[in-house]
Amino acid sequence: MHRLNDLVKDQNKRRVCKSCGRILPRSLEGDTCQRCQDEEMYRQVKDYILHHSVTEKELSEIFNIPLSKIHQWVNEGFIEYRPGWK
Repeated sequence: MHRLNDLVKDQNKRRVCKSCGRILPRSLEGDTCQRCQDEEMYRQVKDYILHHSVTEKELSEIFNIPLSKIHQWVNEGFIEYRPGWK
C-alpha cells in the first residue's frame, strides 16, 4: 500500500500538456507539448500565407522557425508551394 501511495504522489507531480494531455518532459518549458506547439505554429503559418504573399525565407524570419521546418511542411503537402518561393 505504501508503494501505491508513492506512485500516486509521483503521478500528481507530472505535468501534462494543456492541449492534448500528454505527459510533458521535465526539461520542456511551458504547458504544451512540442507536438501541440508545432501544430499551433503550423496553423498560424498557414493562416498567414493565406492572407500574405511571402517567401519561405520571410516566413522563417517572421515566425522565427527554421527554414527546414517550412521545407518539411511543403514537402509533406501541408503548405502548398506558391510561385516565387525560393
